[in-house]
Amino acid sequence: MSKKILTLLLLGLSTVVSAQSYGDILSLLRQNESVRGIRSMSDGEHYTVVERSAIVKYKYAEESKGDIILP
Repeated sequence: MSKKILTLLLLGLSTVVSAQSYGDILSLLRQNESVRGIRSMSDGEHYTVVERSAIVKYKYAEESKGDIILP
């Protein structure tokens, strides 16, 4: 009888732990936002964005005016 109670208790605890972990995962997913339209360049220092009808290159480390690559 005590083995059945212990088994049920452990099963109940594992359900609570997994439910809590699933809740943690959902909260992390809600915190993340996606970034779209940015393409990293192979040098690792720049990224490109399509603005209007031009491709513009920006530097990750600086907030500056981008360089137009293709009009």
